Amino acid sequence: MKLDEVELIIIYLGNKCNFDCIYCDRGYIENTIGGQTLQIEEVDAMEQFFLEVEKTPNQIKRVSFHGGEPFLFMPKIRRIMKWLSTIVERNAWKVSFTTNGSLVKRNEDFFEEYSGLLTCTVSYDFMYQGINRVKKAPSGVKCGECDCVDVCEADLPNVIEMSKVLNKHCTEWKFQYVMPIDEPDSLSFKNLSAIVKTCYATECKTVNLIPLRHKRGKDKFDVIIDNINLPQFLDAFMEFVQILYVKKLNVFIDGQYHNIDKAYFNGHSKLILAPNGYIYPEFDFLEYKVEDAKIGNWKSSTLYDDKGDEGQIPKSCLECTSRPSCGLKYLYFLFDEEPKGSCVQFYKIIDFVTLHLTQLKTKKNLLEWVGIDENFEIKK
Repeated sequence: MKLDEVELIIIYLGNKCNFDCIYCDRGYIENTIGGQTLQIEEVDAMEQFFLEVEKTPNQIKRVSFHGGEPFLFMPKIRRIMKWLSTIVERNAWKVSFTTNGSLVKRNEDFFEEYSGLLTCTVSYDFMYQGINRVKKAPSGVKCGECDCVDVCEADLPNVIEMSKVLNKHCTEWKFQYVMPIDEPDSLSFKNLSAIVKTCYATECKTVNLIPLRHKRGKDKFDVIIDNINLPQFLDAFMEFVQILYVKKLNVFIDGQYHNIDKAYFNGHSKLILAPNGYIYPEFDFLEYKVEDAKIGNWKSSTLYDDKGDEGQIPKSCLECTSRPSCGLKYLYFLFDEEPKGSCVQFYKIIDFVTLHLTQLKTKKNLLEWVGIDENFEIKK
């Protein structure tokens, strides 16, 4: 097993979710392709894979639970954590969750049990939260500690109550915001105000911005960046991240600090353990069950060698200057569509803004750039 560059291992629990976000294709995946759910009998079999990983030279920093909404799978999470917590503590790893936040308060006892071992990413849409996230209609089945998708009204996110749990028990946590960049107000001061007020109220200091560049689904694959004015987007996005920096928020773009890396088949930086036993380097491949994208099998503790992008992306993308940071290249190939060219300019913009942010962060705040201290005294 080759783990030279692996920093993150993700346990994909299943695609069930208690929200129906308008930009998500989970319904299409579940109903047309057939979703995946980790079976309870497979949970303990996964321990052997992690024991093998532990003995192999690696750069791992975190093990993450992902879905769907992971906290809908609490019995499986608790069972996994019985053996995983020992392994991660032995290796000084962290355990992280990507969640919509709606079930954090309900599972406060879990956070308390593993306090200090956990980190969390909360997917949240700020001023678009009420529009983008629709609670799935209840089926009349009472929701308890099971794998159902039914929630009561009280389970809708209360970010203040949620943040109290996360601030108390997580070593760090952040908001993740999928930005609908085709919406006129997505880069407005109104939205900026919503982000700043929410972050200050919850004492969250970090926001991961993910500009929504496409909507997935075989019958609805829509490349948003083909339909917007990219020079205007650059100006607005640059202003947006600069203001967040001035407001002393730590901003990431697409989960990256220095640069965007979408070279999934050259040096695997993350492994996603799928319920069907296979290992994938990215969620799209897992959820769409892309046969050629499998890079290993966690049931046999194998990981294939790097094979590169050839045969995984359109030929026109192989020599593209934006190829290293572009994730759309795989979707174009998957949906048998040819890029229109806007993706090249878009990813240059994203790389530029990311590098600009990296430069800004060499100083802890605007005062330091100006050369004065917190008391507005000139530094000598």
